Amino acid sequence: FNYAAYAFRTKDFGKTWERIADDTQIKSYVLSILEDTENPNLMFLGADDGLYVSFDAGKNWNKWTAGFPTVTAMDLVIQPREQDLAIGTFGRAFYILDDIRPLRSIAQNKDILNNNIKLFEPPTAYLATYQQPSGSRFGADAEFNGENRPSGAMIAYYFKSKEDKSTEKVEEADVKDKKPKKDSIQLDVYDGDRLIRTLKQVAPEDNGLQRMYWGLDEKSADRPSRTLRKSNREFGGQDVLPGTYKLKITYKDQSDETTVKVEVDPRLKPSFADLKSKYDAAKLLDGFSESAAKATKQLAESRQTADDLQKDFAKADKEKYKTEIQSSKDIIKKIDELLDLYFGKEDKRQGIVRSPLPNVTNRIFGASRYVRSRNGAVTATEQRLIDQAKDELNQALEKTNTFFETVWPVYKNSVQDKLPSPFKETQLINKN
Repeated sequence: FNYAAYAFRTKDFGKTWERIADDTQIKSYVLSILEDTENPNLMFLGADDGLYVSFDAGKNWNKWTAGFPTVTAMDLVIQPREQDLAIGTFGRAFYILDDIRPLRSIAQNKDILNNNIKLFEPPTAYLATYQQPSGSRFGADAEFNGENRPSGAMIAYYFKSKEDKSTEKVEEADVKDKKPKKDSIQLDVYDGDRLIRTLKQVAPEDNGLQRMYWGLDEKSADRPSRTLRKSNREFGGQDVLPGTYKLKITYKDQSDETTVKVEVDPRLKPSFADLKSKYDAAKLLDGFSESAAKATKQLAESRQTADDLQKDFAKADKEKYKTEIQSSKDIIKKIDELLDLYFGKEDKRQGIVRSPLPNVTNRIFGASRYVRSRNGAVTATEQRLIDQAKDELNQALEKTNTFFETVWPVYKNSVQDKLPSPFKETQLINKN
């Protein structure tokens, strides 16, 4: 059997032919070939061992391995609306290569490959609404389910490492120093001049086209916590409104910019006024969360200070500092009572437990869940939940501020001169 790669092209309606595929680059026989409808330099070739791509009208071919296995590529077609490449295989499923426009850009201008980082204009992103389909929720392993395209904005970029790829021998310490940093690729999203989201990822190990996804959301508000947390991770929050957003990608000292258009779900078509109502309500609740986070962080820091002092006094002289040790225990108890206003009384039983009584966090997050689940404007139900969250928060903040105005200074003055001072400055938290 002849496994050689044969693909020919004519430019004079069949009078003469030139071979555009051979065994040096394509390792199996050819089954299908497709020229891009917009840029003739971009060509796709289906062979018995997979998919190949050419950026120079067939002079050179590269095997495409990202997400596509070594299977027989029987047929190729470009979906004009989505600009996707559809690939039909022989008994090995049906594949979609999402958004071939970055490939067109490279075929149009190969100087792109000289950049260390290049951002391509993404396709329109939709604020899509998802619903659990009817039928079985958890299918058996033998039940096949095709993959959907990930939600959000699909952002393609070209990456070429600035690191030295030479094979010269280096010391182990040098290798560790040259290891890519965890967050060496950064994507910033702007609404006008306002930075609303920052996504970070490890620089890819291989040069070439890469993808990342933005969930069409803004940065989440800081969340209250009973304990002190150390985390640099940014979480997603409220969905953005329809509009055009600026994207800026950065790698070391190189950066590139483009824009992405965000539109509503065309199946639902909610009005902008309804979406703005939902957005404003969500941002209001984000403000509540920020205020609660500031208060609980200050309480947690103060509790840590008192706990450290209690241990230091006990270590120095339990009998001499008996009064100070007891004062520290009393102030810790008062702080715990204040934290209970935000989180409910702490239940130290094992398993999943939940406070049955209302508190600040479950009021805020309960209202937030209702608001974010709306497909339109907020109703009287959501407004009532927002008002309840506001009242619960303001009551807790009033008691917290009273504590830091009256109780905490007394404790601070009674112990701070006995040992080196660990106290941090405190501030009053504005009500909402």
